[in-house]
Amino acid sequence: MEEYENVLWAIPCDDHVIYLDMDGYLNERYGMAYIKGERGSEFRFIDGNGMLDEPYGDLPTESIIGRRGETIPISRLNKVFAFNTGNIDLVFSYLSDFDVTVDIASMKQTLEVHFIRQEGFEPIYNMNIKMKDSDEVFANLRKNFFDMRNPDCVRAKPQRGKYPARINDVLVQYLYEYSCYRDTLVDVEIYFDKRTFFGESDLGKSMAMDYNKFVYADEEKYLMNLRRRVKDTLGKWWNDYKSRDVQIKASQDAKLEVASRFDLDPNLME
Repeated sequence: MEEYENVLWAIPCDDHVIYLDMDGYLNERYGMAYIKGERGSEFRFIDGNGMLDEPYGDLPTESIIGRRGETIPISRLNKVFAFNTGNIDLVFSYLSDFDVTVDIASMKQTLEVHFIRQEGFEPIYNMNIKMKDSDEVFANLRKNFFDMRNPDCVRAKPQRGKYPARINDVLVQYLYEYSCYRDTLVDVEIYFDKRTFFGESDLGKSMAMDYNKFVYADEEKYLMNLRRRVKDTLGKWWNDYKSRDVQIKASQDAKLEVASRFDLDPNLME
């Protein structure tokens, strides 16, 4: 820490907190510090390599998902998944590096996918995912925008240095990993959200109605195909996954059928 001349103070921590940083990575906290920044004094966590790390969110507590060895509800990972749209399949393995597990009982059978239309004439949407009538599990961080005019719903605003994110890479991949972790195919409901105008002024009501007209038109044009695509792709991935399990079990059984006593006991020497 001596190399950082802008450090105002720093203290060690041994609470084994696991947190999400502003770049979307999970780290274990080993200390805390205040530094001199462009906006005055700024708070930082210190990771295992002694590096100053900016925790996600307006408050440091927003970045904390749990502690090493803890079992956590799936909802604590809502921002982690949203940040890691290119590596959704790796999030659960990231957790295992910190001995963190997800409480399967916290993962409901039905997920609701909500697409939120952006202002303007183009059908550009971002999304969040919630358990039905329950907590959010994939946050709307306004970084995952999808163009409904494209059959792959490619990310509308490509990020430098990253491959274009398709709906399969983000939504279907999340649903698949969620299902695999529970070992049960999840039920999915997909909606295009509308704006309500209860208690709004006449102007507010008029603006909401104009916005909803675009959403209604988009639903008729895109939603049925989107629902079908997600259902069919997820179903195929899931069937392939279960088929691999069956094939592995069949291979193991076949080996047992021809196994000798030496195959069954690697320590047999007499």
